[in-house]
Amino acid sequence: MFIDCTPGQFQELIANAVNIGYEKALADNGQIKAHLTKAEAYRKYGRRQVDRWLREKLIDKIKDGTNSSSIRLDRTQLETVAMTSNRMSWFRNYVPNDFKDEK
Repeated sequence: MFIDCTPGQFQELIANAVNIGYEKALADNGQIKAHLTKAEAYRKYGRRQVDRWLREKLIDKIKDGTNSSSIRLDRTQLETVAMTSNRMSWFRNYVPNDFKDEK
């Protein structure tokens, strides 16, 4: 499989992979939390973004109990989704079908 990209795109791809791996290693070793609360994710990525990622099921919410338990979000999933272009998922979910058929 061959993916055509510019040197700049390749450099960004490698930098993003290293960053995600670094944060995962820190979380695995207990240096940073493996999960963020929903409020922490809102502060870091923005409420609208996080809510959209949840609605589109790009990230999973983790709820330990019932009714009153807080929602946690996996840090690695958040970082991965934040660093990838998720415009296609937005397009699939929010653009009317009659517009998608036009080219």
